[in-house]
Amino acid sequence: MRQLIWISLVTLMIQGCSSSSQSHTTRRAPLSPYQRQLQEADAHFTKQIEAGSSSNVSAAYLERGKTRLALAEYEEAIADLKTAIQLAPENAEAYAALSVCYHMQGKPYDELVARGWSEYYQGQIQAMQASFNAAINVESRRPEGWIGRSKSYVALGKIDAGLKDLDMAVRLEPQSLDARFQRGQLLSSQGKPDLALIDVDQVLAKKADHYEARFLRGAIYEDQERHDHALIELNLVLREMPKHVKAYMKRSQVYLMKGQSDLAIEDAKRIALLDPGNPYASIIRGIVSFKQGQLDEAIQHFDSGVRTSVEYSANALMVYDQIIRDHPELGAAHHARAIAYYQSGRFLDAIREFDVVLTASANDSQAQYDRGMTYARLGKYGDAIKDFEDALVNGHTFKTTVLSGEQLNRISPTSGSWESPAARIGGMRNPDIHWNLAWAYYSTGQYGRSAEVLGKVTQANRNDHEAFFFYALLNAKLGYLKAAINFATYASQLAPTIEIYKTTATELVKLEKARDRAQFESLILGGLAVIVGSAVVDEERCDKTPGCRQKRLQETLDDMERQRRKAIDDFMTRQLLGR
Repeated sequence: MRQLIWISLVTLMIQGCSSSSQSHTTRRAPLSPYQRQLQEADAHFTKQIEAGSSSNVSAAYLERGKTRLALAEYEEAIADLKTAIQLAPENAEAYAALSVCYHMQGKPYDELVARGWSEYYQGQIQAMQASFNAAINVESRRPEGWIGRSKSYVALGKIDAGLKDLDMAVRLEPQSLDARFQRGQLLSSQGKPDLALIDVDQVLAKKADHYEARFLRGAIYEDQERHDHALIELNLVLREMPKHVKAYMKRSQVYLMKGQSDLAIEDAKRIALLDPGNPYASIIRGIVSFKQGQLDEAIQHFDSGVRTSVEYSANALMVYDQIIRDHPELGAAHHARAIAYYQSGRFLDAIREFDVVLTASANDSQAQYDRGMTYARLGKYGDAIKDFEDALVNGHTFKTTVLSGEQLNRISPTSGSWESPAARIGGMRNPDIHWNLAWAYYSTGQYGRSAEVLGKVTQANRNDHEAFFFYALLNAKLGYLKAAINFATYASQLAPTIEIYKTTATELVKLEKARDRAQFESLILGGLAVIVGSAVVDEERCDKTPGCRQKRLQETLDDMERQRRKAIDDFMTRQLLGR
């Protein structure tokens, strides 16, 4: 994406240069067809902006800004691009276009700053840091470079370095709201609320409608248990920004602490509407139900939240421990506690809890599925297969548990395999039972059964690129090379940005062509080839032996097939283990 953005903008820059040369002449030359198209585009986007007919006004400003950049109307382009960024702050393309504008104006510092933010929103943190380093070298007395570099340090986990850069930015420009707000955020995250409030208060004193700063002040007040003050701030935020999910989350906490459970539930409902699947809505309901003694509902709500996010596992475990202590007969509590253990990476504890559930209810398909997932995380695929098969006998639909990215990076169920592509795509993070059964079969060498089960996944969802890639690997393992090529190619078409799909398809094509060429050459040579060590066919004696040439040819082809299969197997192993 980054390359495409820069190619398109460099094209605009070149075309803009050609048109700008005309703007310095005393007599304007006739407009070229390209320039007329640009002016028509400018008028089109202007109408969209003025009429508010565009579904995305930020996109209209971006497109008009790019159009004016091509027309060499740099000040107008900059104004449009800044508006686009104000409406959509994470717009990497708008920052990239802004960088080109500054380049054309001969403003290297502004160019580097804009480029740095474009790189940041494309996830290019190292490149971003290099751009802001260069900006600081060009002009060290302006705060924007220090603010930007601090963001790169924070993204790299270097909080102290980030704070030092923000200190420098504030020292250079004490009135910089951006520097003070970002420093307030960092100080708050580092457990320094009093220092954070100094910065936040100064921001709000100069800009009362800085609602992110107001939200931050409300969050700090809530952490300090200044609940009434927190409510004032959060209510102001939500009055002006009624879709601010984090403000509802924080306000619901305040309501809970004030004992206003009904209001907390109302905020939980709003969270669920604005952000479907947000686990916090379930956790709020779970807390309220637990406080009201509605244990079944509390277990259900907590389990729903924990299955979606590991973040709430520790809180859920405290609730489950208390429920089980007082009501050990509640099987749902044991099942939910097993899930919380699972999400916390405590797999053996989870297995013990699942055993309790299945001892009491041997045909509980959900418990069988969940225990199977736990066995799979432990690399005990034989046990996982049995549980998955039993679950499919006893049930058809299952609640799933999704590990977070943090858990995926932290947990290592089988040595050396967690970070491999196969671990990521082959069931470690995909909750579908058929997918995981296919992965368990694959891990135990049952490729045919794995392909049979995975076929159900690909039939159910023709857009599941990960399933089709896994299916390609299975077909290659089974020797169906042309089918493997087709499936890998299809996966790369579904997800063209995932490089491993494309390289796998390319390598499989090479293997297939090598096999066909070798077979053809062997047929031409009449099977006269080296087969074992340095032994050479005695051509004259073979001519006198009936069927000798056919036998030698078949032996040659068989040997090539063994080599082909070994090459395929070695390639698949490298792909799976990421080596």
